[in-house]
Amino acid sequence: MALELAQLGAEAARRARTTGNGHYDRLARTLTSRAGEILDDLERGGKA
Repeated sequence: MALELAQLGAEAARRARTTGNGHYDRLARTLTSRAGEILDDLERGGKA
């Protein structure tokens, strides 16, 4: 799930750069942040 969020975040970042659309930029930051939170949770739980 974290990998999918990170991939979607990367795609949103590419679209933000291409279009200059701030909504894509905000989406990219949110998705990558959530992916990071998931990975952090897994590491804390000893499951990563």
